[in-house]
Amino acid sequence: MTRTPLTKDRVRHHFHYGWWKYVLVSVGILVGLNLFFTMTRYQAPKEARIDLYLCASGADQEALQAYLDKAHQEILPELEEINCLVMMTNDGADPYAVMQLSTFIMAGEGTIYMLSAEDFRNYASQGGMVNLDPYIASGALNTGDIDLQKGTVTHREEEEGPSQTHVYGIPADGMFGLWDFNVDNRGMVFCVTVAGRNDDNAVKLLDYMIKTLTMPMPELVPGS
Repeated sequence: MTRTPLTKDRVRHHFHYGWWKYVLVSVGILVGLNLFFTMTRYQAPKEARIDLYLCASGADQEALQAYLDKAHQEILPELEEINCLVMMTNDGADPYAVMQLSTFIMAGEGTIYMLSAEDFRNYASQGGMVNLDPYIASGALNTGDIDLQKGTVTHREEEEGPSQTHVYGIPADGMFGLWDFNVDNRGMVFCVTVAGRNDDNAVKLLDYMIKTLTMPMPELVPGS
């Protein structure tokens, strides 16, 4: 059997026409490694972490995380993690924003959400949010002068059962400290998801946010 000798010209010719194969293989390896590490890395159980999801395009996620790290140290040191994720603002014009939010909600992701009033009512009326009435009544969630009407939703626990009206969300209208993170709070509502399985700690963080972020309206609008 005749063997073709390997020369510099043949190697150069091979890589000149076949370079894309090596690029494709390299990309495949990198994607595979990333998927492997993502699937195998340790993730704290839901009971030991809080994930704050905000519909706020353009928000400063790094500054928000620094704020949450401070809250973690001050009020919830027993938790393993407090994280934030900035999502697209769902203004009804971008179908991807709608799909992103519904995907996260249906997958049971997130502990606390900041949603538009419309999205909040939609998911709360379907039983996706925690009833905050007991926490408000006990003083664990101090809502102060917040008008809770926007956070009140009627929900039917069972298809044939009576409907019940409760506070499922905290309007963020007065939490202008969010502007420091380039988050427009106007018309938004904070709520705790049933799927988060960390209600007490989520309410504790929400109470902290009300205390530290409620302030008079600044002159500059986020993004201006």
